[in-house]
Amino acid sequence: MQPTTTSTTAHTPATTSTESPGFGIGAIALALLAVVFLSRRE
Repeated sequence: MQPTTTSTTAHTPATTSTESPGFGIGAIALALLAVVFLSRRE
């Protein structure tokens, strides 16, 4: 594993494409699901 600086935030899926191509997309989808879920619970 390489020392990750900002890959934890998953802002740039292109840099983390070496780990898994759909990781960035999955993170964004999870974030959107969380926002929708939280907004619907109100």
